[in-house]
Amino acid sequence: MNDAQSACADRALSALILDEADLSLADDFENEGRWEDRRNAKRDAIVRIVEFSPYPRRLSSEHREVGFTCNESKSGLCVLAKEAPPVGQPLRLSVREVDGRSRLEAIARVVWCNERAGDRMAFGLELVEVMRPV
Repeated sequence: MNDAQSACADRALSALILDEADLSLADDFENEGRWEDRRNAKRDAIVRIVEFSPYPRRLSSEHREVGFTCNESKSGLCVLAKEAPPVGQPLRLSVREVDGRSRLEAIARVVWCNERAGDRMAFGLELVEVMRPV
């Protein structure tokens, strides 16, 4: 597969992920301000695609999950997904722009999670090792 075909496949995957996710982010952006006073790092409210899996993967049943960023900073991100990994779980993640371009490859650790409206989970990730920075 050449670069043009790969880029086209990435865009198709992104469109499919966006269609299947059915996650409304409006409420999450609206509520972001209430946490600003507790944070050490500046957060940018931005939507990107996040693919994540346990790290290291030990079982064949541990597959990649998909979510979306709610916000991000230099030290971590907030992710919205249908299910959240347990607090403390290390994850391997790939963050992509909505057009499919790769933005970040990293190892992160789940530092918190909570339930959101619409059967969604939000969880915070602390970046542990950045393998491919922005």
